[in-house]
Amino acid sequence: MGFLVLDADVTGLKRAVMSIWFRIPSDARDAARAIAVEDPLSRVLHGVIPLITWGPQQIGHTFLLDQIYQGAVDVSGFPVTLQSLETGPDFFLNPSYIGVYVGSDLNPKDPPVLEVFLQTQDIASGSGMYFIRTSWTGTPAGYNYINPGSPFHGAPVYFDIEYKSTDVTDSYLNALPDYFQHIGITSLPFEKWHHLLISWDLSGRQMSYVLDDQPQNDVDFPLMSSWEDTADPERGESARLTVTTLPTKPVSVPAHGSVNYTTPEGDSSSKTGVQHVELAELQIFADVTLDTAVESNRRAFIDYKHDQDGNPIGSDLKPVDPKKAEELLGQRPQILLHGSSKWIDGNNSGSLGMDDDGNKIDSGQFTPTGDIKSYTPDPSITVP
Repeated sequence: MGFLVLDADVTGLKRAVMSIWFRIPSDARDAARAIAVEDPLSRVLHGVIPLITWGPQQIGHTFLLDQIYQGAVDVSGFPVTLQSLETGPDFFLNPSYIGVYVGSDLNPKDPPVLEVFLQTQDIASGSGMYFIRTSWTGTPAGYNYINPGSPFHGAPVYFDIEYKSTDVTDSYLNALPDYFQHIGITSLPFEKWHHLLISWDLSGRQMSYVLDDQPQNDVDFPLMSSWEDTADPERGESARLTVTTLPTKPVSVPAHGSVNYTTPEGDSSSKTGVQHVELAELQIFADVTLDTAVESNRRAFIDYKHDQDGNPIGSDLKPVDPKKAEELLGQRPQILLHGSSKWIDGNNSGSLGMDDDGNKIDSGQFTPTGDIKSYTPDPSITVP
């Protein structure tokens, strides 16, 4: 299986429009599930068949909650303890990706659905979500001589114990840069062509997309980051993320050749990021958005054949000339892979790879690795 890598930044992707055709053979499902590790620190490209991946793998940190015995017990004989946060193991984070989520052998996802994962480099701020006990007071009530076998035998006993807590929410939020994640509900059958048109604005907290020309109603508005989604305002919790940029270097189609992950034992390991997919007509526009629910906007990316009078012919939607999307959005795409030969060679004819005069820009070209083949038939979808 082959893949393409662009070792360049695509600036402005915190606002973007992306269009891609894809078809996934059923053997990719089994391969993706087989390498999915069921551990919270190991979930890098977990159970997903990537279509496009971008950005580096950053490092996240964990904390261990240490219980510190204070040499005393309460009137029930339970030890009085305070708490501290100790640094736990680091772990590898996901790059950003768009893919098809199939789950693992242990927890399969049938039918598969779209997954969008956007990893920022920014840290959220917040309060009220995590507290630790840092001091205490109580009234002396003698000594614990009730149970001679207790490890706390002879310890001072206190009643009316009150703990004072310290808000450590920012410590947890500082442990890793925040991310946005969306898992769809529309099924994506294997062995069939699908088309995705998606747009997002992370600062404006908006995302919309259509699958196979059908607008999706399962996207939350407004879009929230992971920490923002976790915080419960009714409990006095808050979290807020300011997105400065979305790291993009490198851009890999469909995925980085190798990704790192942390094993359940805490060791570093790696696995392939690439699964068997067929892709076509990739267009990425940065620093612009699009209302994908508007049919006329979609027709700049996919459309019916038309007769000489402009009437639609048949019920099949097919790719259209990329110039139509350029005219609609008022700019060239930063990335454009159009035509089998361009995919095989990694020839980016977007603005990163070709100037306005048609001259090739070497720094904006993809490097192909492995076996990249053309396929038949050309992409199309039949609308009921």
